[in-house]
Amino acid sequence: VYEYRCKVLKVIDGDTVDIDIDLGFGTWIRNERVRIM
Repeated sequence: VYEYRCKVLKVIDGDTVDIDIDLGFGTWIRNERVRIM
């Protein structure tokens, strides 16, 4: 299991958020919509 640092951009509902994910070494995944399980 991996852990990544992220920045929450927007809370959509109780278990869905839009985030930017920091993959390290200056690499980011931007505006990703994820569901928290």
